[in-house]
Amino acid sequence: MTELGAGGGISGEDDPSSELSAVAAFRAITAALAEERDLDTVLHLIVTKLSEATGAGRCSMHLLDRETGLFHGQVGHAASDIDSEVRQLVSGGPGDEFTREVVKFRRPVMMVNTMVDPRALKSAMRRWRATSVLGVPMILRDEVIGVLCLDSEDSPVEFSAHEQELALTFAELAATAVNQVQLTSRLRSSLACAARL
Repeated sequence: MTELGAGGGISGEDDPSSELSAVAAFRAITAALAEERDLDTVLHLIVTKLSEATGAGRCSMHLLDRETGLFHGQVGHAASDIDSEVRQLVSGGPGDEFTREVVKFRRPVMMVNTMVDPRALKSAMRRWRATSVLGVPMILRDEVIGVLCLDSEDSPVEFSAHEQELALTFAELAATAVNQVQLTSRLRSSLACAARL
């Protein structure tokens, strides 16, 4: 994540070290999947690595509840532990035009200043002191199964086009990870049931 310069431009998009960091992050996530780590561990790794790759102060993951159509907070990464607060979050409801736009367009959506952006739920943004937010859809088989949110506290920043594409790649990996871990978990449960019969 980079701050806007005096001329409004974005810098740091072609930094080779950031590319290497992103590749290392993908390797760590795929290794965790290969080791069949539990879902919570894999999701924490994803939000941590994405936050580090973009320089975002916080990153959280929200997964779809198919019965309600709402997104429930699962894990978060910040300087301090925010998991319990993230798990209380529900997005995509009435008035949350930001999440609806992420789902509708299936592309990253950015709010540079949440206090003036009409798509933001102002009360939630004030409570989290989230000035700038990037929402990224997690798409699996043409369905948005989750949303990744990256944000900054107290000062507006703008995520570059490069950082948005990087976040989208992380989101695709996250959707695949959620699906794989859930399938593995269901398979283990089925095998355990069969073994008891």
